[in-house]
Amino acid sequence: MSDIGATLEHLACPSFAAATAAFNRRRGIPPMKNVSSNLSTIRLPMATPKPFPHAGFLSQLEHIDASAPMPVARLPPSLARISLVAEGSGQPTPAAAHLIQLLKARKAVLQASYDTDVVADELRRYQKFAKPGQPSPHIVRLRQQQAAARQASSQSRQSFIKAVAAFAREAGIEAPPRVALEAFVIGWIDANVPKDAVPAN
Repeated sequence: MSDIGATLEHLACPSFAAATAAFNRRRGIPPMKNVSSNLSTIRLPMATPKPFPHAGFLSQLEHIDASAPMPVARLPPSLARISLVAEGSGQPTPAAAHLIQLLKARKAVLQASYDTDVVADELRRYQKFAKPGQPSPHIVRLRQQQAAARQASSQSRQSFIKAVAAFAREAGIEAPPRVALEAFVIGWIDANVPKDAVPAN
């Protein structure tokens, strides 16, 4: 996309919007009615963010209920030792609920990291060619977006840390000595939670 409003459309999520509003209130900056229109004159090519690799399995977990139970036999072998569904009923267990929250939190962290990089890249681009003196309105807006993106990233990370602790406690997962639980669980997710198929080019 060439328009920053369209490119950053995915930033209009609750956490990012809340962070932007909080930052503006602390600085006495009036709320922006429409970020897209305010930045519509900034042109840039931008890659589409990669999809969350575990989105398909997360969706399956979220849709397990009385009308759509999941038999234990259908669970991936990598998750066999985690009791995600009850024997017989196929209904989700507390461990499944915590795994859902963990995967959602991990997705939010990855998205927030991408959002922060997008704004930082654009800010560097425009500051590189900025004239000395008063910064342009575009740069001022990008700085506001950068601060809000960083705050949203920090909030998503804190939520992920809490989700990690809750899931590890429920699933009986322990990190090896001298390995942070957060890092260990990230590796556990990558190694055990099914990934979506990547279409061949």
